Amino acid sequence: MNFRVFGRVCEMLIDHNISCAADKTVCYPSMHSALKYETLQLHRQLDSLPNLRILLQPALSMAEYRRIMAAYAQVYSHVEQHLIQMEKTITLDTLPGYTPRLPSLCDDLRSLAMPVDLQQSEALMTSQLTQHQGIFHYIGLRYVLEGATQGSKFIARRLEKNFPLLASKAFSFWNMQLEVSRQWPQFCEFINQPVKCRACERQMIQAAENTFQIFIECFSFPGRQHEERLFW
Repeated sequence: MNFRVFGRVCEMLIDHNISCAADKTVCYPSMHSALKYETLQLHRQLDSLPNLRILLQPALSMAEYRRIMAAYAQVYSHVEQHLIQMEKTITLDTLPGYTPRLPSLCDDLRSLAMPVDLQQSEALMTSQLTQHQGIFHYIGLRYVLEGATQGSKFIARRLEKNFPLLASKAFSFWNMQLEVSRQWPQFCEFINQPVKCRACERQMIQAAENTFQIFIECFSFPGRQHEERLFW
């Protein structure tokens, strides 16, 4: 064992714990752990929404699927616009730029014979998402969108199994999600570093929380109507 290295690590841990004790808040070893644990309840709340869980069910109807895709378009039209705009003013270092999902969503809406209406609701227009700038705000937003690709892998497989005709007609968004899901490990590597500025950490977490809230707001629409027919 290299005792000099071991001793230095111990010193760093002691300094870290003293700083946390003085701050009287939880200290996280990395941006990733801070985002994961601080948004855990919102993540669970989003995953439990009936309008998302129905995507995994064979009883999904065409009307439901259209409303769900319209909700996705509402979310991404708002968040992506801000995210891409911020990339013009920040430095991402080794992190590749964000890959937009909205064009694929709009293609699917057209394939489903739906109007591409991206008019933002009052909840989106008054959200706190656009009130901040900077790399930490950017990371908080992107954490939620990149993380969404991981759940999309399961949704896409289930949709392909239950509705093969859908996969051949209007599947651009899910194919895009599968493609960009491969970038998740690289994004995790980028955020797997500590944040020494507590205010920056708080800004990053707040941005992620606001993004989760937008997802929850857009997917909290009335559920199935009894007269709706099944998918195909």
